[in-house]
Amino acid sequence: MQRMIEAGQEETAYQLFKNMNWQALNLGVVGGLSENMDAYPAEGESWAKLTGAYLQAWSNAEQLRVWYQYFLGIRPDLINNTLTIAPRIPQELESLAYEVNIGNGRIEAAYNRGVEITYSYTFKNVGLEVMIDLSPFQTVSLEVKPNMKLVVKQDGHTLAVTLYDENREILKKIQSERCESRVMRSERNNELLKDVEFAKPLSLDNHPCMKM
Repeated sequence: MQRMIEAGQEETAYQLFKNMNWQALNLGVVGGLSENMDAYPAEGESWAKLTGAYLQAWSNAEQLRVWYQYFLGIRPDLINNTLTIAPRIPQELESLAYEVNIGNGRIEAAYNRGVEITYSYTFKNVGLEVMIDLSPFQTVSLEVKPNMKLVVKQDGHTLAVTLYDENREILKKIQSERCESRVMRSERNNELLKDVEFAKPLSLDNHPCMKM
């Protein structure tokens, strides 16, 4: 999922993410993901059996990591006191509200897809050097101090970044234009990966290994 998102294919990655969500909520331990699953249901069963570890921590951890770091795009680096914000939200999701703990503070965030796309981030007791990475626009870097608010508005042509102080007075406005090299890379990736889909198992009735 991470690699697909990095290649600009978040819609394809989200198909897998939703499938994993369904498994976590409907199969085995509620909220958990198992290590493996049989390829086909056993005779007389309608669904494949979960196998291996019935609750595997790193399966859960990786799914959550991809959600927070690559769909929501919150990637802190506290050793260097930096934060990359690079959301890649699938079209199906029109609004989100969420919180992410960072160090001793947290970020309260919201997303809304309307005529323009709006992302907002309120930094509660945490300050960082922030880089905003939204393809196909040029990246934007700025210092955000504790309790400031960052609002990013995106339309088809520009990216508008506004930084507010803790009293919600405007401190800085930055406008970022489309980056032609990123546009070309996106178009190339879309062309190369347009027919990619997840493998679908053959029915047992038609599977070669079941034929005598």
